[in-house]
Amino acid sequence: MISKIAIILIQTIQYEIILALLIKYTCIFYFFKLKYIFMDCPRCFNNVYTKSGNAKCKPRYKCKSCNYRYTVAYKSTSKPPETRRLALEMYLEGMWFRQIGRILRISYVTVYKWIRKWVQFLFLAPPPL
Repeated sequence: MISKIAIILIQTIQYEIILALLIKYTCIFYFFKLKYIFMDCPRCFNNVYTKSGNAKCKPRYKCKSCNYRYTVAYKSTSKPPETRRLALEMYLEGMWFRQIGRILRISYVTVYKWIRKWVQFLFLAPPPL
């Protein structure tokens, strides 16, 4: 006879395996979904394409419907000026770099570099007349 602890342990392990598989396949689904969104032809917006070499170490694609060759447009990693301003305001209110990074969902090192750059600008700028 299996004890209650063994049954709970088996159920927990099964739950963790199911959760891991669900997360894995969800991530794969989103990866392919994003892949097809960003790799559509910029001219005719068709998603039927073939690989057509490399340009500056980036893969090129050829649209099968309009024969247009294109490179995938990568998303920019720069943050908008509003985020920088908000980070600066939070720092001036007394928050730490890591707290600001957690709230804005950016690296605390990025926040540190923004603040350091702002301070250097402030002290190197000519005084107002």
